[in-house]
Amino acid sequence: MNCKSCGASTHHFALKCVFCGSVIEKQEEDLTSETIVSNLTLWLGRLKESKGKDIEINQSGKNIKFSIEDMFGITRQYLGVLALRLIVQPELTSLYNQFKREMEVEIPAYHQKYKRKEWIFVIGVGVIAIIIYAGALIGRKLGWF
Repeated sequence: MNCKSCGASTHHFALKCVFCGSVIEKQEEDLTSETIVSNLTLWLGRLKESKGKDIEINQSGKNIKFSIEDMFGITRQYLGVLALRLIVQPELTSLYNQFKREMEVEIPAYHQKYKRKEWIFVIGVGVIAIIIYAGALIGRKLGWF
């Protein structure tokens, strides 16, 4: 799907264009199975390339940053649409299972990013607590409290 304002390619679940910021007008367009598989392949590929980090995509001369959360969300949305498509096209089951397995391989990289953030937060809180405690001890010794 392309943005009508700038012509940039956007994913089907976008509410606004990440390149120019225009609101995406939803079209009564039925996603074909080929489109779903093509976009799922594209976003899963980007997710794999990212190796758990944010990436920048250059389109129309503009770099747009996609966080790993964005990529996981978009990929999961396409995977969910493919899962719904299985109701009417059960022959897509093996393809769905393949994508699901590939997605599960990428989940550890996603969680590893959050573990790093959690550790940084825990260490930061610990350092702040030590500073406050040391300040209280010094203040008490100097008679400030």
